[in-house]
Amino acid sequence: MSIIFNDGLHETEACSADVCLTTVDVLPCSCSAVFITLRTIIIVELLGIHQLTNAYGLSCLFLGIAYIAGSPISGLWFNLTLSYCNRMFNEL
Repeated sequence: MSIIFNDGLHETEACSADVCLTTVDVLPCSCSAVFITLRTIIIVELLGIHQLTNAYGLSCLFLGIAYIAGSPISGLWFNLTLSYCNRMFNEL
């Protein structure tokens, strides 16, 4: 397996080993795990312990809305561009 970055003019093979693919998979998951773990601490620091329940509930509500809206937006993006590649990634 390999990951190929396409910038419109040429394709570059960035990762061809399983170790590289594992790194690409583990890195985003660990970053999201840190965010989930620290969310409660950040809410307490910003709003105080008395507002923890309300703030955590609202945080989960908006996170759920984002999860529900993400898939249809990705499908719409694919229908418009016929590609899963985001133009933002090609600008790097």
